[in-house]
Amino acid sequence: MGYIGASTLLIICLTLLNNFGLFSEPLIEANHVFILVAIWWIGFSHYTYYHLPKETETKKITKDILFNGFSELKVVGKQIKEILKLKRFLYAFFAISMGVQTLMTIAVLFADEVVFKDTDDKSGLIIAVLIIQFIAVPGAFIFNVVSRKIGDVKTLTIAAFVWIFVCIFTYFFVKDPIMFYLLAGLVGFVMGGTQALSRSTYSKLIPQTKDTASFFSFYDVTEKMGMVIGIFLFGFVEDVSGDITTSVLFLAGVFIVSFVLLLLVPKKVIN
Repeated sequence: MGYIGASTLLIICLTLLNNFGLFSEPLIEANHVFILVAIWWIGFSHYTYYHLPKETETKKITKDILFNGFSELKVVGKQIKEILKLKRFLYAFFAISMGVQTLMTIAVLFADEVVFKDTDDKSGLIIAVLIIQFIAVPGAFIFNVVSRKIGDVKTLTIAAFVWIFVCIFTYFFVKDPIMFYLLAGLVGFVMGGTQALSRSTYSKLIPQTKDTASFFSFYDVTEKMGMVIGIFLFGFVEDVSGDITTSVLFLAGVFIVSFVLLLLVPKKVIN
């Protein structure tokens, strides 16, 4: 649903820009898109607030509100250390998230520097984004079907292997728009499955608790830390090598690490 929502708003904005933004005095300009996004968020957030269960107890906002989250994460971290299956899965997730989030963040930069460097027409970048978003939808469903047959961790191991292939394929073959669009389709397919299955697997591994918010906060922090470290290392490798494709090959090594770590997740505990 998230991929469909992201694609829907992007298509609406592109349609408005295409039909009302090409005149001598355009009615819609690119910066107006931010206003549309704000309206979109306001509308759907209030719809959500209306339908979500209401709090039975009103909690006061105190001066400790900024630090309570860190305390909760510390408590969750101690619990995770005592659960072998969850601890090993998070190690693997950290590595695979480092690769996936980095790859998604620098995809447009890579295309701009390598694929579309000799043209001023950057519309191909938007086409690639749409391809990724739309193909991620069936990807999530197909990975779900596969995981039911062979298990969650085994399916994520397959996803890690595909990500390794994506990086190697990019390094050797992605030099023109056609190959880039093929790559975008493959990335979208495996991205949808990886992100959806990682979260659902984590939900199965956490202990029985009413405080699922704290556990998923820890999950999100792990994901964001992986992204920050991944992007830093990607930029460092590019700076040292002087070639962005070498950094993509470096990400293949990150996915190899995630592949190995997934193999170490206890199979007797979860399929």
